[in-house]
Amino acid sequence: MPTYGSKCEKTALSQMAMDKCVAGELAQLNTEMTVALNDEADQFAEDAVVGIQQKWLHFEQAECYVEDSPYKGGTIQPLIFGVCERGLMVQRIAEIDAVIKAAPH
Repeated sequence: MPTYGSKCEKTALSQMAMDKCVAGELAQLNTEMTVALNDEADQFAEDAVVGIQQKWLHFEQAECYVEDSPYKGGTIQPLIFGVCERGLMVQRIAEIDAVIKAAPH
């Protein structure tokens, strides 16, 4: 299960501070995603893992563009996009972990 720290958001007092919090969480999740993908690639065909992850990244970007579209041009748009990315990454890391655990060893 992803372990990003969300304490920052609870103390952020401005839009800029919230944006920085989400950016930090995304950086931490990117590291966790890399570890999860490497673990998955060690257990399964690396080419398949890479291909699936590329498709997932396209999905993530498209989904988050849809979610932030009502806020186009607003100062909150980057935060909405980042929160979307964060949520999808948490789900994806958990899915990868579940696949690894369910696979025969």
